[in-house]
Amino acid sequence: MNSNYSDELTKVTTELTELFSSVDLSLLNKKYSADSWSVAQCIDHLIVSNEKYFPFLIAFQSSKHKMTFWERNNPFTKSIGKQMINTLGPIIIKKYQAPKLFLPRRSAVRETIINDFIQHQQKLISIIDKLSPEQIEKGVITSPVAGLISLRVKDALTLLIVHEQRHLEQMKRILALIK
Repeated sequence: MNSNYSDELTKVTTELTELFSSVDLSLLNKKYSADSWSVAQCIDHLIVSNEKYFPFLIAFQSSKHKMTFWERNNPFTKSIGKQMINTLGPIIIKKYQAPKLFLPRRSAVRETIINDFIQHQQKLISIIDKLSPEQIEKGVITSPVAGLISLRVKDALTLLIVHEQRHLEQMKRILALIK
């Protein structure tokens, strides 16, 4: 079990659930401006973006998975991972546009969004817990955003966590603005 990653994801899940499970869906779908996301869209964005990593992480669990030449030899893997963690974490240095691949669904988000997130987190934790410590420490995966970006597995997992923390803070700000 990879408790550090699982514990951090569980903390996000718990806090998000405590903050938003009793909030009316119409409020969760409310935007504070036309070009902003609602709380529900932020949650949906986390589900959508995290799920893009699932195939890479699941494939990496397989003993048949072989890292590509680029994953083994990309000289920027370590620095890109650290940079992404720093720039996409909870401390906002700069606002970033999400890649199209990670955008939330356009329509109003369904009433089950909180439960969907909880189930999503359980699946993510289950996938992570099946990775061996060696796979996490030594493994490298390709970013779902761009084939030239490779990330150490441990950096990819940290990135998922800090990205969730970033959007949790964003959701708190949104809720304060729309109430």
